[in-house]
Amino acid sequence: MLDGDAAEMLGPEYGGGPTSSSDSTIPFFAGLKSLEQVLDQIWPLACIFAFTEVNSLCYFGNTFFGIATTDSFQNTKLFANVVKVHVLCSAVMWAIGAVQVLAKTLRVGPRARQHRLFGYVFLLVYWIVVWPTSFWLGLNQRIEHGGPIVTAILLEIVVSSGYFFWRAFRVVRLRRRGTISLVLHGKLMRCGLVMTMAILPQRLIQLVLTSFWWVAYLTRVYVCKPIFGSESTNCVASANLQGHQMNYTYSMIVTSIGFVVCGHIKEGPRGRIWRQYLGDEHLEEAYGSLKASSLERGAWLARWPIYCCCYFAFNPWHG
Repeated sequence: MLDGDAAEMLGPEYGGGPTSSSDSTIPFFAGLKSLEQVLDQIWPLACIFAFTEVNSLCYFGNTFFGIATTDSFQNTKLFANVVKVHVLCSAVMWAIGAVQVLAKTLRVGPRARQHRLFGYVFLLVYWIVVWPTSFWLGLNQRIEHGGPIVTAILLEIVVSSGYFFWRAFRVVRLRRRGTISLVLHGKLMRCGLVMTMAILPQRLIQLVLTSFWWVAYLTRVYVCKPIFGSESTNCVASANLQGHQMNYTYSMIVTSIGFVVCGHIKEGPRGRIWRQYLGDEHLEEAYGSLKASSLERGAWLARWPIYCCCYFAFNPWHG
């Protein structure tokens, strides 16, 4: 059984009181009281996305978005193969994460061993496959518009999710406050999961833009009639169509607005939304220190230009 303080942190579903007041006002997620509720809302979208991508790989040998965008972002055969490995392992990781978050009975009592075992498998899949492939794909993807910005956003997701998972592992290993540390471990894991799922709203926006692109493209091909004696058509607007690369950049930039609104862009994992969710009384254990040192604050600020430098280092022809 959980002690009173831990049950209070977990909320009514574990026999405790309401969730901490620090969970009650997370900006940008209007109507949602905590990141647990964010995950509850986003799991169906994650399930649909992962199911679609995996089935597309199994039946067509390519991801759904790879087919929809006519492989506009691939550079080499190696890149395509890494994408396949990344998608399959990410789907496995999310499936394990869903069990860890949604199967609440596995966290307490005799079944806690199963929860611990699934947790180790989750972290192994993440650190051995998902994290390095995410980093590699972010640096080697073909991006024609806003390359440094898009790469920086991708690498930020990788770095922040990795940071949260590492801190979650450290907290549960040290277990300085007993059961309360276990609950804090769960919160840090949820923070990492939310960061890995930051790609979902971007994919949704990209899907809408890509759908419009295909409608316009098919209209140009099958509806518009070519002008006699010319290769152009009588569809004046279709001449200004933007491709999949531009749609991808737009969707990435729009989604990244959330980093600004939530206070993540400046302080990273120590940003406002994460501190409010974890609770002021738990920050020292969660981050290893109550307040970030000058060196740490400088590192979080410097990460954006470092991401951009990494982009130009791996793509010197865009310099």
